[in-house]
Amino acid sequence: MTKRRAVRLTGYEIRELASERGLLAMGAFEGDTIVAKGVGRADFLALRTLVHRVYMLHSRKAMEQYDWLCARMPFSQAARDPSSQAPVAQWNT
Repeated sequence: MTKRRAVRLTGYEIRELASERGLLAMGAFEGDTIVAKGVGRADFLALRTLVHRVYMLHSRKAMEQYDWLCARMPFSQAARDPSSQAPVAQWNT
């Protein structure tokens, strides 16, 4: 993973941070605010960790926004609103 690719994948500015215990640290910044940090033995490992953490952060925000329901909602919507016409899953037991 390159720094340029990490910027494209995350949409944040990527900066090198002070090393921690001999490991390379990279940070994703929005302005002067750090959004996520990745640490690794090499720059590509730190960047890969950083991109993964940004993805996890964005996934969590999206799940919280939609009350922890999956985007494919016919079954979830039916569970919330029994009067809806969405199909309900029936499991063979």
